[in-house]
Amino acid sequence: MSKPTIVKFTKPWNGYGPSELAGFPADKAEQLVEAGVAELAGKGKAATRQQAAQQQSQPAAQQAADSAADTQSEDADEKP
Repeated sequence: MSKPTIVKFTKPWNGYGPSELAGFPADKAEQLVEAGVAELAGKGKAATRQQAAQQQSQPAAQQAADSAADTQSEDADEKP
């Protein structure tokens, strides 16, 4: 039996609330992430590998937009 994939809920779903963690089979976890109700959560190398694989599957334009949004929010935090 494989280890469950841990997700962190971003929206209420089936009795789970935002910020709650739960483990599911990989296919179910992927469905929850794609539906926008959860994001992958985890620690260590396994989570880093999953996040890297997920980023590689994103189109380059989306990655650039995400990066620009992160930079803009950092700049906004620095203003008085």
